Amino acid sequence: MPIPAPGTRHYNMGVQLAQSGDTDRAIEEFRKAIEDDPRDVQAHHNLAVMLERKGDSEGAIAEFREALQVDPNLELTHLMMADALAGKGELASAGEHYQSALRLVPTDARANNNLGLLLRRQGDLDGAIAHYRRALATEPNNFPAHVNLGSALFAKGDLQAAAKELKAAIALKPDYPASHKLLAYVLFEMKDPNAALEEWKRAAKLDGYGAETLAGMSIAQWQLGQKVQALKSYRSAVALDRAYVCNHDQLKQRGQWNGRALEVLQQVNKAAGPTVCAGS
Repeated sequence: MPIPAPGTRHYNMGVQLAQSGDTDRAIEEFRKAIEDDPRDVQAHHNLAVMLERKGDSEGAIAEFREALQVDPNLELTHLMMADALAGKGELASAGEHYQSALRLVPTDARANNNLGLLLRRQGDLDGAIAHYRRALATEPNNFPAHVNLGSALFAKGDLQAAAKELKAAIALKPDYPASHKLLAYVLFEMKDPNAALEEWKRAAKLDGYGAETLAGMSIAQWQLGQKVQALKSYRSAVALDRAYVCNHDQLKQRGQWNGRALEVLQQVNKAAGPTVCAGS
């Protein structure tokens, strides 16, 4: 969001245009404000926000950098620059700016959550979990942090804690299908296929019976002894997305299909017969 602070006439007009959604004219006004005062950090910051809105991440990063050269203690600018850098895959530089933001405001929930996401991408699960927890210490009802923490705990194999976080996320936002799907994977690994099946069904009510949902339902049904229904769900999943369902090596790379879930899916695939995935 643009910083709504008083400033020059061009700056104030830029803020009004930004808030009304007129991005192009807001960019013009912020550029004029910078021409009047090249050290106007708020104009640089807000111009960066508008450029990011337009999809110009390079331009946005350049303007965030200009603002930080004038005042290196702009916590929000560090945070938004980190987000932009992370979006471009420049993880090391993004991490530096997240850390700078947190040195200025250690309790910033968004900075902690987003640094957690970056650390997860870098393979540092413990670091990611620590920052998700810090985000939740500041904002206990932070939905993304609950989901991200649940996912990281699942990857660590702490199933009970993962289920707790995902249930907390669902309580906050019950209409988000991905949370139900992830909880279903966790519950399946906890050897509760009945509860897992219910979560798959809840996900299906929200975004339809896609290939992932049907494949997930098939393994739960298989474990519950519902062999006929399991094979029906599996064949329907293959019909929707053969490349996704039948490429088990690729599924394993997704993380949630590791462990018992993939083992049972392979059992269902074997029972369905070799022709089901033929041509995959």
